[in-house]
Amino acid sequence: SLYLWQWQTGRILRRQGQKEGAIAAYQQAVDTLELIRNDLLVSDRELQFDFRDTVEPVYRELMALQLAASETNANGKQSTAPLPAVSLGAATSTLESLKLAELQDYFGSDCEIVPFTETQRGLVGAGSHTAVITSITFDERTAVIASFPSGDRQIAWIPQAATTIRRDINAFRRQLDNYYDPTPFDTGLAEQLYSLLIQPFDAPLAAEQIDTLVFVNDGILRSIPMGALYDGERFLVETYATATVPTLSLTTRSDLDPSRI
Repeated sequence: SLYLWQWQTGRILRRQGQKEGAIAAYQQAVDTLELIRNDLLVSDRELQFDFRDTVEPVYRELMALQLAASETNANGKQSTAPLPAVSLGAATSTLESLKLAELQDYFGSDCEIVPFTETQRGLVGAGSHTAVITSITFDERTAVIASFPSGDRQIAWIPQAATTIRRDINAFRRQLDNYYDPTPFDTGLAEQLYSLLIQPFDAPLAAEQIDTLVFVNDGILRSIPMGALYDGERFLVETYATATVPTLSLTTRSDLDPSRI
């Protein structure tokens, strides 16, 4: 009941235009859900929340508010905006919490999920050549956030409804699944998706000498291999090593001995 009251408070404040207060109320609701989530895992299935209807919207509405202060400017970089305390990092952290909640809701008490700490710093620390590309889908548009070894984060918006993106992603996936003919591959959709997801970050990726991209995708974007995107000359996997993970919180980095590969 407490998280429902906090969620309702956040929605009221949001409609009144009180963004800082709304974010604080939503954050309280998320914190309450984090506290009771483990208790829900061991309860009877009939007593657990309907995750999609009563839990997931809290996280997504909070992310929408957090990202509202980080709109892009003309060159795709994070613009100066009100609410300086709200950062792109806060939105990606909320997404990480949502991913963990999704997994725990799916597995229930059958699987103990323990997140790692300091994971992103290990993957994208100073001196590394790895960038993390995170997508967050909303009904009317999708945010794509790039995190770089320098500590910078940049955001680009895909100004398309979720239904439009879902249609294009499904068409691209079917194209990949059905391609057996020796005729040249039609790269039209691959180029279109590259222009939306990667091209806004081409300059900083080159400037920071990135050679590895780690994708934390949301929604329908999780269903396609990112290495199949095409920049007009090369597929993404020809330019970068690529990896896709459900969440960085469950991903630990271990240095491999090349002699054992």
